[in-house]
Amino acid sequence: MKLGDIKPNSTFDAFARVISMGEEKTVTSKKRPLRVCEFVIGDDTAILTLSLFNEQIAFLAKEVGNVIEIIDGWAKTFNGKIQLSLGYGGSWERENVPDFPTIDDIHHANKITIADTTLSTPFQPKPKEPVKTWKISEIQPESNFSAVVRVFYAHPAKTIGKLKVKTFMVGDETGIIPFTTFNQDRLLFNQLMGEIVRLKNCWVKIFNGMIEISKGYKGTWKVQPPSSSFISKEELIEEYQKTQLEIAETLEPGLVYYSCIKGSRFQPSGKTIHKKTAKTKLELVPEPENPYDSNAVGVYCNGVQVGYIPRTQNKAIFKALIDGGPEFDCALGVYTPQNERYTLPSRSKDPLITISTHVQEIEWRPVILYPEDFIVV
Repeated sequence: MKLGDIKPNSTFDAFARVISMGEEKTVTSKKRPLRVCEFVIGDDTAILTLSLFNEQIAFLAKEVGNVIEIIDGWAKTFNGKIQLSLGYGGSWERENVPDFPTIDDIHHANKITIADTTLSTPFQPKPKEPVKTWKISEIQPESNFSAVVRVFYAHPAKTIGKLKVKTFMVGDETGIIPFTTFNQDRLLFNQLMGEIVRLKNCWVKIFNGMIEISKGYKGTWKVQPPSSSFISKEELIEEYQKTQLEIAETLEPGLVYYSCIKGSRFQPSGKTIHKKTAKTKLELVPEPENPYDSNAVGVYCNGVQVGYIPRTQNKAIFKALIDGGPEFDCALGVYTPQNERYTLPSRSKDPLITISTHVQEIEWRPVILYPEDFIVV
């Protein structure tokens, strides 16, 4: 194989001439200090660097100007360039190849000068690019992000297998989102209630159909100085409460509530709810004679019952239906008004619905849908 044919993230076998040797330096790994040195090698198709460690350096230093064969080497990209090493099982041997291009021929074939292949300057790391800080409303699923948020609410901790899990609500002036912590992190993050925190390299994912964030593998957080200009804990709690129907005694005009459909799996037509299009209008019907719950509210789709409003949320809806409260619309999926700050609802294993008590016709936008096979129209 020619050096010019080597692809990143793959093994290779190739002949090359050792052109020059760089300065040896020491780097610290997780286990022990390592001596590392870069050698410039080339053929008539490319000139690349080969990194060797510890005892390997002294042996190859004697071969500058000679031809070697690299067996089971490893290629990767570093700072945008291909860099070679022996990897875990690679090796090299000196070879006598009379017709192999000389160093001058290699320079001429690759149109570079001798100075370009002389590693006489110390290693200079690539300067780090500034990390972009996102707003909650800009976060996209399945990606890393950094953001400045305020911690304002904590859900009860729970145990899943061997993991101890606790979900916190964090937010900024553009929105609110759940932040899930595990084991020791949940105890550390619990001490930050009300604080402004910078989340760095955290991970965004969809869990049970809902967007949530977590520390991930590389994420960190750092407490920021207090700021009166940042949205307060009280304002975030107030915004969060607007979308938590279980704490509302009555439906208020001009607000958006989120709920879900319970018992759909037990209804004869329950499976059909998953085939309906998102934003399908639903009808809510009070059932004062229900023997199990006097505040029961049935959910109907095209005249067929598909489930119930949860017991913890049905009181306000039942009262609005019976006592002639504010008019509202109910639709399948999770939607928020355009140009307004949104708050994601708590995740649920049941189909989510949106209850709107806005009095005028408004434009809506989807935030997230559950189940995932809903179709946005």
